[in-house]
Amino acid sequence: MMRANTWWCGSSSWGNKTGAILQPIHCCNGLHPLDHVKRMKAIMDQKKHSYEAHVSFLFAKLILPCLGPKAVSWYMYRSTCSTTFIFSNIVGPSEELMIAGNPVTYIRVNISSTPHALVVYMVSYAGMVDLQVMVAEDIIPDSQFLVECFKESFLEMKNSNDRGGQNIDNGD
Repeated sequence: MMRANTWWCGSSSWGNKTGAILQPIHCCNGLHPLDHVKRMKAIMDQKKHSYEAHVSFLFAKLILPCLGPKAVSWYMYRSTCSTTFIFSNIVGPSEELMIAGNPVTYIRVNISSTPHALVVYMVSYAGMVDLQVMVAEDIIPDSQFLVECFKESFLEMKNSNDRGGQNIDNGD
């Protein structure tokens, strides 16, 4: 078990530690989609090595004892309201899990009441990737078409990666 009241000392603790990275997504006019993905990946690799996610987590952690959970909730809600959409990539365990002798076949994430028309979650688990797309049907009426577009683009990226990262000529 864990010692009580050790949340501040940096030792292991229960629960999720969530930080956020805000990334503008620029329109990629004339740019091949895979080139756009490579450009965004380079930017995200730089941001992953920065303190942006750590600072957002520590800021929320500082607000909690000083101003209470309502202030943290307001801070998180206002942060998400200022974004266009949320994309979450959660790296799960690389081996299959067993809980009470029962195999875990997949892991799902669900966050409700977000102020977005589009929320995309990707969860990797035991070598598989699970794509979850939540849409507001009054804004995005054909969600199945959107999911098919995601599937096609992920397969195109995977196939390009299998060929050594060469671009696919789309005939333009």
